[in-house]
Amino acid sequence: HPHLLQQTQTAIVLGVLSEMLEFVPPFLAHEARAANLVKGTLAPTVVLGNPPYSIASSNLGAWIVDLCERYKTTVRDEERQIQALSDDYVKFYRLAEYMLERASTGVLSFITNNGYLNGHLFRDLRSAWSNEYQSIYLVNAHGNLRTGERTPDGRRDANVFDIQTGVAIAACVRKNGAPRQRRYQDVWGSREEKYAWFSAPSSSLRSGETISPLPPESLFLPFDQSTAADWQHAIDLRDWFGTGNRCADAQSRYAAGFASQQDEFAIAFSRTEMLARVGELLDPAATEAALRKRYRLCKTTQWSFERARQELSQSEWHSLLSPCAYRPCDTRWTVFHRGVVSILRAEVMRHLLDSSNIALMVTRGTTRQWFAHAFVARGPVDRHFIDNASESMYVFPLRVHDESRKGASLFSKGTSHLVSNISRRVTELLCAIDPTLPADHMAEAGLHLAYAILYSEVYRQRYAHHLASDFPRVFVPQSSDLLRKLLDFGADLVSLHLFEPEYAQSFRSKSGSIHRLEPITSFAGRDREIRRVGEKGKTMAPSPKGPGFGRVYINDTAYFDGVPEAVWKFHIGGYQVCHKWLADRKGRTLTDDDIAHYQKIVIALNETIRIMGEIDKVIEEHGGWPGAFLTERSDG
Repeated sequence: HPHLLQQTQTAIVLGVLSEMLEFVPPFLAHEARAANLVKGTLAPTVVLGNPPYSIASSNLGAWIVDLCERYKTTVRDEERQIQALSDDYVKFYRLAEYMLERASTGVLSFITNNGYLNGHLFRDLRSAWSNEYQSIYLVNAHGNLRTGERTPDGRRDANVFDIQTGVAIAACVRKNGAPRQRRYQDVWGSREEKYAWFSAPSSSLRSGETISPLPPESLFLPFDQSTAADWQHAIDLRDWFGTGNRCADAQSRYAAGFASQQDEFAIAFSRTEMLARVGELLDPAATEAALRKRYRLCKTTQWSFERARQELSQSEWHSLLSPCAYRPCDTRWTVFHRGVVSILRAEVMRHLLDSSNIALMVTRGTTRQWFAHAFVARGPVDRHFIDNASESMYVFPLRVHDESRKGASLFSKGTSHLVSNISRRVTELLCAIDPTLPADHMAEAGLHLAYAILYSEVYRQRYAHHLASDFPRVFVPQSSDLLRKLLDFGADLVSLHLFEPEYAQSFRSKSGSIHRLEPITSFAGRDREIRRVGEKGKTMAPSPKGPGFGRVYINDTAYFDGVPEAVWKFHIGGYQVCHKWLADRKGRTLTDDDIAHYQKIVIALNETIRIMGEIDKVIEEHGGWPGAFLTERSDG
């Protein structure tokens, strides 16, 4: 009887869960006990559900943890942070797989977090499924509210549940001898539109497009195979920087940004504010309860009020007061001490305490629908510098402390101790293409070429699938002429994004002449307190300058006028920069310096858009993608 079969299968599942996992509620105890009577002779062939998603899983039983090692066969050796693979929903997927292994046939279908579709940590899970299941049908329902997903036609994409995380349905079939099928489809739109799609008789898991997951990533997404060969021959940023030994370089030559876990306290707009906050913490009259009421202080074991107070009072913390790269075009202040910043990433951030040094920030993959995740900055870098929805941003210092010098302090400063962090392989390659490159500027050459490539719009579109799942890669020009031109463009972009004074006055045109960069926006209004930013939907009011320009109101009477529409919409990573910079200052009153800086942001982004177009033009003039660059065929 179908109903009896369903009850039996459900009971068996619950019985296995009660034994292997530790959170089955009491009201299921009866079913679990009944299951124990039959599970020795019967094995479930259908496993359905919506398991919990919890990256901070409390289900740490030895049996299920050991079973999940199958999903960590390569990442355990190659990655440092793999906590996402201990999420409860991953454990349920592995448990279901185990149950169908016992039955030798069956169907699994869950709706879960969709991170496993292309997350780089899930490559072993995808590989295991590819080997285990004859058919895999995937429906990506999207709806990631953290990243602000948009439908292909630009509308806001909704979640099918009242959660922030995007979701997907997987239906996996184990049937020996059956033909292999891998199908994928997207479902976009409002919640009502998605419900209607799932309810429609015409909707089918089998209607998705065929996909061909390829190792080592085995992505569960549609993939343009035509770009795979040239992408594989480009140079991974982990090999562009560092010593060539990825295991040794991780956490010493590149790493994630620092995390304060208490930004309201640890990150300040000015040096004076930061000094005052540490003064509050060290004030004997201040209590932990009072400070927690004033600031959202860290609640994890990585920070302790008493320990912070004791260690700061016994240290020369003033010497660690430093500007930090908090968001694109937004430098703040912090004290680089664990009494203020709970996770320092000191082995890499120490290289950036020297104000002469700079770093490139990129993400390893992106949950956004586009790649715009590359920027440069000075000073220690916050982990959410590029995208507050991503935990996979990495910081690559241009130079690092010379480890051959003995006796240097962990936080020692001074440019004489810094050496290039660009790999020898890259340096030799660039010198071979153009022997006239100055030997003492090879670090800058490596950075500038990488930056120019990362700011090619054609590169971002052509390799979008690759950029969505792993580190960016750098293509090396075949000709010295193209190399020189890209180095110039990269140098211009770096100067713009660092707001260097020499660039703020001029830029190099293609003819080599010098032009002054004048402000293209004006500020009007006596009331400078920010109480709003633009109009609803992150839009601008019309500007007297006409179409293509807008007016950004900060309250009912004051505004920036003449902001180009393309600049206003321009994103660095997950941030709409011109909106974000002002929104983060709501309730504050703009100073003259603040107004001048905002006008420089508009100039810098306007020039960035122009230079991105020039980069694509010059690459096309030299053969386009990938013909203008070294490939397996051209570099032999």
